[in-house]
Amino acid sequence: GYILTKHLLAPITYASDYRLMIPLLIIFFAGEVVWRERDAQLSENLDATPVPESVLLVGKYLGLAFILAAYMIVVMLVGMITQTLMGYYNFEIGLYLRVVFGLKLADYVLLGALAMTMHVLVNHKNLAHIAVLMAFVAGRMTERHSRLAALAVPAAVVCWTVGMTIAVITERPLY
Repeated sequence: GYILTKHLLAPITYASDYRLMIPLLIIFFAGEVVWRERDAQLSENLDATPVPESVLLVGKYLGLAFILAAYMIVVMLVGMITQTLMGYYNFEIGLYLRVVFGLKLADYVLLGALAMTMHVLVNHKNLAHIAVLMAFVAGRMTERHSRLAALAVPAAVVCWTVGMTIAVITERPLY
């Protein structure tokens, strides 16, 4: 049989491993973009430049958004190549554009904004990765998992409080 466009777009829109990989890459790349200067020990030099911090963050965010758009173009092209190899030549470009750029890219760009915001607010790279991942998982929970979602937030608060208490008592940071 032929591979129809709706069958190729199904892994992007329904639950599968594909939907997990891109958000993990977004969380990782957002952390790398925000922490790049600190990891290279160039943050003091960058702070001395006469450019507002907001301009730098918007530039980093737009860079992340363009990378995601380029990735979506690759996904669309791979779908069309797969259709061609299977002998189906009726490409539904409009459907590709609506699903890939209209639905999925918007979700991914918003997740990138959340990830960058969390990295700026948490001010610790690995903890921010965990916080964004927890927010992503909590946001994907359905009604069946409402109890687990209701317990996840208090558990995170308790863990943070215990960790901060240990750090204050021992006068040593946990990282």
